[in-house]
Amino acid sequence: WRAADLDALEREVQALVERCEERGSYFAGEVRSLAQSVVRRREMAEKERLEREFAEKLVGKDAVEILGDIIGKDLQGNDVKLSALRGKVVVLNFYASWCGPCNVEIPFLKELYAAHGADLAVIGLNKEAEREREIEHAKRQGLPWPVVLGSDNVNAALLVGAFPTNCYIGRDGKILLREVGFDGKERLKATIERFLASK
Repeated sequence: WRAADLDALEREVQALVERCEERGSYFAGEVRSLAQSVVRRREMAEKERLEREFAEKLVGKDAVEILGDIIGKDLQGNDVKLSALRGKVVVLNFYASWCGPCNVEIPFLKELYAAHGADLAVIGLNKEAEREREIEHAKRQGLPWPVVLGSDNVNAALLVGAFPTNCYIGRDGKILLREVGFDGKERLKATIERFLASK
């Protein structure tokens, strides 16, 4: 939806609400509910616009400057450092055990990691509070990369509010792309291989 479309729709629905209320129409409640849906859609469109602008501003920034070098501890308690991954393409994979699209994406990400492990690093970031369940999920999925639990600071720095979200970092440590959602294996493969191909 474009803002102008939502403006026009909101005006039309508000006029309809007023007409229904003036006439004491049986449908006034339903039209008011429709008006609230339009307002929610406007708020969602604005949030999406702000997120897009934010993501575009991240591109080209040094990941260590944005996130810090140590982005957390892995499941064994070791520091996960971005500086140790220079020279590789890095995928910060923000996920949750309960997220259906995340669980669909993980096997494809594992395939790409197995195929390009010398040049590709993946870090799983999971902000969930139920530590034991998340550790069990990571083991059950057989994740071959470090997993950081309680990643609130990193999520906040990259404005991650939906899962999965992938943030791609180039070999030079600069952010290449922040992308929300899983659009299928082919898109994931094309994105990763495009970044691997650029030296």
